Formats: sequence, structure tokens, C-alpha cells
Amino acid sequence: MFCRVFDRAVLFAICSLAFAITASAATIYVDGDLASDCLSGEYSIANRDASGSDGIAYNTIQKALDVVDPGDVVIVRGGTYYPTAMTVFRRDGTSGAYIELKSYPSEAPVINGQNVSGAGTPTWSFRRTQYWKVTGPLTLKNGRGAGLIVDESSYIDFSRIEASYNGQTAQTGGHGFFVWDGDDITFENCDAHHNANHLWPSRGSANDRVWNQYQHGDGWRIWGGNSN
Repeated sequence: MFCRVFDRAVLFAICSLAFAITASAATIYVDGDLASDCLSGEYSIANRDASGSDGIAYNTIQKALDVVDPGDVVIVRGGTYYPTAMTVFRRDGTSGAYIELKSYPSEAPVINGQNVSGAGTPTWSFRRTQYWKVTGPLTLKNGRGAGLIVDESSYIDFSRIEASYNGQTAQTGGHGFFVWDGDDITFENCDAHHNANHLWPSRGSANDRVWNQYQHGDGWRIWGGNSN
């Protein structure tokens, strides 16, 4: 009898936790057209300003990344973004609640990294983080270093991301996609072209996958580890 009650208690706790994660998941918008952030739910999807009631929105990607929790979805509006510092993905999702960043439907944001400070600095960095899904169409271009770097991270899925014309001023590491140390990193329908170097998986695991990755110029650059 005790075991039966205990099992029900465990089941209730698991269901409650799952419900809590689902209930607390948020949708956060990023819109470079905003003059200031919309922190009280006043963002307007139609007008792309603070005249509505469609939710919260920030005018930089980094601000949104700094507040996400497991299960949250960050939706990036179309336009060109010019970050002045490396954008860092530092928060973690979970195996049952990935954090998602994706483009707004029918829009294709461009992240132009030409103003990022520091020669050779990647435009985006995934370091010591896990459980992310990043979905385009989205372009990382003109970065001073790599378009994006993955280091000491795991369970990150990239889809429909283009990295082009990155690393033109970098002495090293000017790749489109640079996987230095990662496990279960997936690139699907991504494109790297006209970068100083293209894709360099290093010290990854046999579970890393790259599908439909179109290469121009340098082709693949693989350093150590097991990648396929």
C-alpha cells in the first residue's frame, strides 16, 4: 500500500513539474526597430512598436538571451542587427525544455558583426551551455571572427543558418561555424560561404552531425575528434 501511494506521489510531482515548466514558458520578441524595450507586454507585432499588447520585446538579441528560461522562445524580427559586442548564449535549457531562438515567420534577420569589438571576436558564442534550438532563415555576416563558435557545449541544434564573409580581419578562427569542443551539435540545412575558413569541428563526439551543409571555397576543415 505504501508503494502505491509513493508511486502516485512521484507521478504527481513529475506532472506538476512538467506543468510548471510549460506554464512558465515565455515568448520573447526581439525587434531592432524598437527605440526602447517593451517590458510590460505593450509590443505590437503589426506595428513593430510599443502600441500593442502582444508581449514583451527587446531591441537587441543579447537582452533577450539574458532573461530566458527553459522552454522559452525568442523570436527575432526581420532587419539587420549591428551588435557592438559578442552575443553570448549562456543560459541553459533542459532535455525536456529546450530554449529556442527563431526568426519571425516569413522574415530573415541578418546579424552584421562588423562593429563587434576585438579583432577575431566571434559574432555569436555558445560556451558552456546546452539544450538550444536555433532556427532561421537567419544570416551571420561580416563578423570580425567566426560567425559563431561552440565551445564546451552540448545538445544544440542549428537549422537554416547562413554564415558568410566572416573572419576577413581575423588571423585565426575566422570560420563560418567553429565547433571547438561540443557534443551532439547538429547543423541542418545550413550554409557557410566566403568565410576565412568554413566549418571546423574540433574535439567533438561521434554524435555530431552536419546535414545539407553547402560549402564554397575552402570546404571542410576538421581538426581532431570524431565528427561526421
